[in-house]
Amino acid sequence: MREAINLPTHKITLYSSLVRTEGKYVFLSGCVGIREDGALGDSFREQTELAIHNMKTALAAANSDINHIARIIVFLTDYENMKEFNDIYKTHFSSLPPARSCIFVGLAPGYLVELNVTA
Repeated sequence: MREAINLPTHKITLYSSLVRTEGKYVFLSGCVGIREDGALGDSFREQTELAIHNMKTALAAANSDINHIARIIVFLTDYENMKEFNDIYKTHFSSLPPARSCIFVGLAPGYLVELNVTA
């Protein structure tokens, strides 16, 4: 069994924002730094905080939370933001952090961070 859950901030219909399988795993498509009104965060810090907030909201929609995250893939557009990202990240994952990869990529214009989660 597979269940797709699309969130209000999810505007693209070519993929599901979140998929839950057999009640065991949750696969969360890229969480980005957008506000509930769809506006992009103004700074890297704000986009990162929003992406994490959106990730937590999406996991809650699947009856999960950050304590169930096994792996996060982080996409950043600029290596210079890595330290700031880590400083923010560690406030949310202070004990038993999930496995993580960080990849430097080009994202859509204005987007600075994206999180891809398996919980």
